[in-house]
Amino acid sequence: MQISIKKISIYILLMLVFLYLLFFYFSDSINEIAKAGIKSDLKIIKKATLQFKKDRGFFPKNLAQLKPYFTAMPSDPWGDAYIYTVGDGWVELKCCKSKKIQVDRFGSE
Repeated sequence: MQISIKKISIYILLMLVFLYLLFFYFSDSINEIAKAGIKSDLKIIKKATLQFKKDRGFFPKNLAQLKPYFTAMPSDPWGDAYIYTVGDGWVELKCCKSKKIQVDRFGSE
């Protein structure tokens, strides 16, 4: 039995449409899972940052100074480091790859 190129093309097109619809359906769920992970990581980094300040009297200048407070340094769901900014008495943590930039700012502002 020989299958024509036309039938193969139709099957491939149908598979692509199915995969696209499947991805579209699950993409919101994947984003929600990523957002929950980001929120959890930001909370953990905040806790370590505040403990660092309690131990030393000042905020760390960068995330690398927090390594002793983690068994593994948290990274966002895409494997990138979180953006850590320290100002005069405040710290800002953010993840920019999520659809909405998630920010946690704390300290005396």
